[in-house]
Amino acid sequence: MLDVFFSDQQGFQANIEHIKNKQAKLYPLCIWKLQTPWTNSPHFSMLFCDSLVSPILEYGSPVWYNKDNAKELEVVHLQFLKNVLRITNQTATPAVLGELGRIPLTAKLQTRLLTYWARIVLLPDSHLNILQYAT
Repeated sequence: MLDVFFSDQQGFQANIEHIKNKQAKLYPLCIWKLQTPWTNSPHFSMLFCDSLVSPILEYGSPVWYNKDNAKELEVVHLQFLKNVLRITNQTATPAVLGELGRIPLTAKLQTRLLTYWARIVLLPDSHLNILQYAT
């Protein structure tokens, strides 16, 4: 179930914890799936990441995104990518991203945020969302 949590005391921190918990439950399945002989190719691993891992990490990001939250999820994302390559956690992040041809999760989240903002700004003046944005 994909959803976004908001707490009046914690803000969207509850949402980040929820996302990390969902990812932790999914993690053993991911590791098992990536260790089977017929799914050992990096191409399959990246398709797996794009279809199963990334949607969980990115869901609702235009609403809850900030730098601190994104850094926490970047750690989860990099842990998955390092397991795909079967390397240690001490390996440099740029090397991992370059080897797999990926961009940092924070860059994807920032792009989604800007796209969402541009969509709101380009709405007609009578639209409810633009009236809320203007206040």
